[in-house]
Amino acid sequence: MSGWWYFLGLVPFGGLVLIVWYASPGTTSPNRYGARI
Repeated sequence: MSGWWYFLGLVPFGGLVLIVWYASPGTTSPNRYGARI
């Protein structure tokens, strides 16, 4: 993550955006870390 994401977490509205982003589902296809469990 870049520094902008940490800055966004310090802004009151930005915290809500980060919570939604972290709670959203990831990709369903395999990625560089392997297949989903």
